[in-house]
Amino acid sequence: MATEPGNRCPICLDSWDDAAYVMPCVHRFCYRCILRWAETKPECPLCKRRVQSIVHSVRADDDFEEVVIGPSGLAPASAEKHVGGRPDMKTQSGSL
Repeated sequence: MATEPGNRCPICLDSWDDAAYVMPCVHRFCYRCILRWAETKPECPLCKRRVQSIVHSVRADDDFEEVVIGPSGLAPASAEKHVGGRPDMKTQSGSL
């Protein structure tokens, strides 16, 4: 059975594997696909806007992880976990 076009990652054309959203345009991709893409080209493959961050592992509106993307690609140690949806509550991924 074919997968609906809206239910596939635009990069790998497969069904979602750990869906992630690029900010600020909020286009959706597989986390691994868009992370690999952003390492070399920090722009959205669909709209070409600069990717500022990748939001993934979304469990609720205020419980997700975010990888910040620098102007020249993925910044080292850039993963952050958001708790409570408040910027002042950000911590390095894996530490609360």
